[in-house]
Order: sequence, then C-alpha cells, then structure tokens
Amino acid sequence: MGHIALSRFRSRKRTGPGPTEDIDIAIALFLQDLEYSMDKWETWYRLGQAYDCKIEESVVWSADKLNNNSRDVVQFQRGAIHCYTLAVALAVKSADTAFETSSKVSDLYADFGMRMYASSRPPFDMQAFALSDFERFFSLDEVRKAQPFAPLTSYTAWKVAAKLFRRAIVGRPENWMNHYMLGKSLWKMHTATHHRSDVPRRDHPPSVQVVVNAFARAIEALPDRRDSRKEPILEPHYKLVSIVHKLVRRKELDVAAAIQVLEATHYFRRISFTPPELQVWDIIAMKTLKSLRAADKSNWHHRMIFRIAHILYDDREGDSMAAEAA
Repeated sequence: MGHIALSRFRSRKRTGPGPTEDIDIAIALFLQDLEYSMDKWETWYRLGQAYDCKIEESVVWSADKLNNNSRDVVQFQRGAIHCYTLAVALAVKSADTAFETSSKVSDLYADFGMRMYASSRPPFDMQAFALSDFERFFSLDEVRKAQPFAPLTSYTAWKVAAKLFRRAIVGRPENWMNHYMLGKSLWKMHTATHHRSDVPRRDHPPSVQVVVNAFARAIEALPDRRDSRKEPILEPHYKLVSIVHKLVRRKELDVAAAIQVLEATHYFRRISFTPPELQVWDIIAMKTLKSLRAADKSNWHHRMIFRIAHILYDDREGDSMAAEAA
C-alpha cells in the first residue's frame, strides 16, 4: 500500500507545488510495516525514497523552506540517509539473488549515492552531517560539553558516494547516470586535494585517467537516439569537455592527451580542425562547445555558453580567440 501511494505521487506530472498527502500516507504505511518487522530491506529503501520526495518538494519550487524551515529539510535528509543505510545493511545480509532483486539493490545503491552527493553540495552544504545540535556532556579532567565525534567531511561523503555508484554499476552497467555520477564524485575527490585540508593523509585521490574514464563510459552507455526528434542527452558530453578544459588549465593534461580524451565524444569527432588550430587548446575547447550548443535545439542548456564566455573573458590569452568565437 505504501509503495502504491509513493508510486502514485512520483508518477504524477507536476508543473508547480502541489499536495503531498500521498507521500505522508506512504511514510505512515512504511513505518507501520516496520513496526511488525524491522528486517525488510525494501521497506527501508522505499521509506528513504519517500523522504527524498519530501526533500525534492521542499526545495524544487521555491526557497522558502531553505530560508525559513531549513531544519525540516535537514531532518528529511538525515531520515533518508538513515533509511538507505539500514536498507543496504539488510539487503547485503538477506536479499535473494533473483534478477529483479539485484536490479532493485542496484537502484538502492544509486539512490543512496545520489543522496550522499546531493547532501554534500549546495544548497544543502553538508548540513545533514553537522553535529552542532548533537553536543553532549563528557567527564574527563572536568565536565565539559563537546561533540561526541568528528562530523563527516565533504571528501568522505564523496568517497562513500563513489563507492555506492560503483556498486550500482555492477548491477546496472547500462545506466549512464551511474557512470556520470561516479565521475562527478571522483572529480570532487580529485580536486579536493588542491584546496581542502580534510583529505586523509593516507588516502590516494583518484587519478586524472580514472576520472575521465568514468565520463567516457557514461557516454558509451547513453541510449541510442532512434527518434531524431528526441532531444539528445548532452550532460556527459559537456562534463567531459568541461573537466578536460580544467585539467589542461591546471597543467594536468597536455593538449595532445586532451584531444585523445575528447575522442570519446562524437561532438568532437565530427569537427574538422586545421593543423594550427590543433595546437591551441582554447580553440579546440570552444569549437567542441559550439558543437554541443548546436545539438541543443530546444536551448535547454546554458552551460556551454557560460563555459565559452568563461574561456573568452576569464581565461583568454589573446584577442584572436575572441575573433574565432565570433
């Protein structure tokens, strides 16, 4: 019954805020089911999905909840993470090996990874993992109030998310979103070593090759476009170009290696370059971004234009690039 109510809400097409009674009914039914048995991993999973729906409804239509009732949003995040944690623990212990169950477990890993990654990024900014309201009294040399343990760091959250997405890929390797989100988590871990102090000393962040390979596999896993009227999925293509551009700027990739990485996207392969152009990275990047922008017939994506402007006006090395982009 709870799954029916949750599915009814999630399948409804919404263009604005609406009633959330179905989510509340689903949560009540899932909690009632857990009163009889707390060992049902799928019930914990669906309860976590219900809390995720509450989070989405709280932030997707307006910022009122974030400004006025952010504590509720934090509690929803903690509830979802708690439910996913218990679902994973019980699924590992008791889930059967049927194909349908394996697919559900993969979806569980993917949803859990998505929740960990989203809670670490704006507008949530790790608030679900903060311990400011969990201080306790301790009797050491004197009685004092302190946090019982260190809060989770952003780097650890990304590391957990990457591990979950890897597990999701084992069961659903054809799902491009799992590869895409794995790449985003690995990229955050890779860049954390340059400007964060919460990276464990013994930890070895992912290499450049590991990061770009994740996005290349996401592109390979994209479904074929059988209907030319259907909008193409551009996110993995753009993210690959954007990250390669940043790696070149940071001198972690040379131009020749960057060109080899971009061969993974057909939006780069279909472009013709003159030999002098292949020596100037900004021209290569901007032409590839233009190819992606041309594929966006509905003008839904703004990031390609933003990245071109960033290259021209923030990273520009000469006026010749501005003329080339005109």
